Amino acid sequence: MTATTTKVASYITSSFARDLVGTELPGDADLHAMGIVNSLGLVRLVSWVGQEFDIPVAELDFTPDQFHTVDRIVEFIRIHTDRRP
Repeated sequence: MTATTTKVASYITSSFARDLVGTELPGDADLHAMGIVNSLGLVRLVSWVGQEFDIPVAELDFTPDQFHTVDRIVEFIRIHTDRRP
């Protein structure tokens, strides 16, 4: 598990699934289908990713599907932080 994966999983579990710990959340688990992150939670999650990783999410085109799993969120972060000059 990378540091980014751990950070994302820990945020999700502490904010939306307090009965889990980050290491218990598989990277490919569908957060929406499992009821962990609903539409309001998605807004919070996107906002947190933007603030935590200094990504201008308001300026980007993205879909909710990119935030349905920890793995997809980490990939989104990687793509948008790798583009920095």
